[in-house]
Formats: sequence, structure tokens, C-alpha cells
Amino acid sequence: MRVYLLLLCLLGTSTLLSQYHSDALRLSKMEYMKYAGRTDCNGDFNSSLEHRICLNLEFQKVDSLLNVNFKKVCEAIDEPSVKNQIIEYHESWIDYRRLQAKLVSKGYRGHMLGIVYLGSMVEMTKRRSQDLNDLIRGY
Repeated sequence: MRVYLLLLCLLGTSTLLSQYHSDALRLSKMEYMKYAGRTDCNGDFNSSLEHRICLNLEFQKVDSLLNVNFKKVCEAIDEPSVKNQIIEYHESWIDYRRLQAKLVSKGYRGHMLGIVYLGSMVEMTKRRSQDLNDLIRGY
């Protein structure tokens, strides 16, 4: 029975983790990302389009790291009820991240809307990833 519960938790976690990539996947498919291969993100931006592309790429990177950290937290927790609470909170946090980014970018248009939205997504994701790192160290 215990092995069955562990297997169920692991399978459920892997399914949920794929859902957590939806923002990065959605944003990576934005029309302007077709120019990503011609954009240098290591220097100053020559245009707001370059800035937006680089923020999108950075978001994909930090979101991927967030998901790695979240998986580590889930693997470290043995108690199913605690693990479920953490998963539920993380799902709520993802909704909050989207709402927060939407609110801070309200009133902007065009590339500036994308820059402000993506900037918020990046910063919030970095903070959440750090929170998860702290949780991993403390557990």
C-alpha cells in the first residue's frame, strides 16, 4: 500500500510539473519569438523588441529552474498531505504570478506591455525559486 501511494504521488507530481511549464510554453510561441535566433541578449538592447525577446528567453530559463526546484521540494517531502498542500499552494502561486504580471502591465501597449509583463514574471519567478531553495535547505 505504501509503495502504491508513493507511486501515485510521483506520477501525480510529474503530471503536475508538466502543467507548470504552460506559461513558458505559451510565451515561447509568441509571434515575435521567431526573431530570437537573431537577437543578442548579452549586451545592450537596440530595440524594445530585442528587450522583449530577451526577457522571454530569461523567463523560460528561470521558469525551468523553478520547476527543477519545485520537483526537489516534492521529492524531499515524505508526507502525502504536506506534499499535496505544497502542490496546491504552488498552483495558486502560478495563478497569482499571472495576475500580478497582468496588473503591473495594465495600461501599457505593444512591446512595452510585453516588457513590463515579462519583467514581472521573471522577478516573481526568481523570488519563488529562492523560496523553494530555502525550503529545500530547511527540510
